[in-house]
Amino acid sequence: MSQSLTNPASTTAAHSYAKVPDLPALSPAFSANHALPDTATGKKRRLGEPFTNTDVASQDKDVHAPVEPDIKTPRSWEKAYREAKSGYLKLKGDLLTMKEQLLAKDTKLIERDKKLIQHESLILGARQETIQAKQVINQRDQTINDLELEMQNLKTKLADTAAVQSHLHKTIASLPPARRPHVPTHIPSLDPSIRNRNDYAHADAPRKNLKDYRRFKPQLYYPFGNGKVGPGKYGSNGFWDLGLCHVHFQTEHVCEHREKCEYRHRKLTLEEKQYVGFLTKGLEFLRRSDELVMRKAKAKMARRWRICSASVCIWRRSGNRRVVKT
Repeated sequence: MSQSLTNPASTTAAHSYAKVPDLPALSPAFSANHALPDTATGKKRRLGEPFTNTDVASQDKDVHAPVEPDIKTPRSWEKAYREAKSGYLKLKGDLLTMKEQLLAKDTKLIERDKKLIQHESLILGARQETIQAKQVINQRDQTINDLELEMQNLKTKLADTAAVQSHLHKTIASLPPARRPHVPTHIPSLDPSIRNRNDYAHADAPRKNLKDYRRFKPQLYYPFGNGKVGPGKYGSNGFWDLGLCHVHFQTEHVCEHREKCEYRHRKLTLEEKQYVGFLTKGLEFLRRSDELVMRKAKAKMARRWRICSASVCIWRRSGNRRVVKT
């Protein structure tokens, strides 16, 4: 249909069909058996003869001219229009069918994409669980490493203690029997990095007649702080506090509380002195405290001597012949 409208060879025929010429009035005697005269040649043709256009066929022999209806009436054009429209609607239906197929394929692609997204989410969840499991394993390995390090430190401490004890035993065995000293049974860690820590428990320290001063609050007044020698003065910490009176062991004065003092005035035992001697500041503390305590003891003895001498002189002046030996 479209070729017949756009082909220049059929323009003459199209123009001829554009307007139906007015026919003269037919007589009642005219019937379908009478043939119409041919206007071009003046010859009559039968209804069964094909219609040919010599002008169109001579222009282009390769182009097939459309078959024109025998009778050029409006009904034939309506039929051609209906056929063209039906062909158009058929093509449109095919196009809609193709679009429906494309939409179905797009729907399948979307469903596949959804499945892929679900699979990716599952993969991400599995990766996250794997990372968490790796973190737990890393923490476990870190704990194992810390325990192994602590065990290695304990082995080092044990080896050092065994070496010190072996050296002491060898030294004691090499001395004469009369000059053998007291064997120390309480020895701290020989590693200063471990011994000087605030959390070192001093598990081997002598603790006979010692109190726990970590939560102790004094009730009396003391001129120097809380009145106690800090354990850091002799290289210890709160886990092993001797509770020494600061005025008695660190100054040249005499404690004003005397027997009522809440802290220790008695001298250190042999085990305590030996243990303090192994600490970082122990020897210097022992030297300083022994010097101060000895100086106070000498001053006390001298004061007693003067009192006794004064009492003897008074007794002699009273006339008694008895001599008092001091």
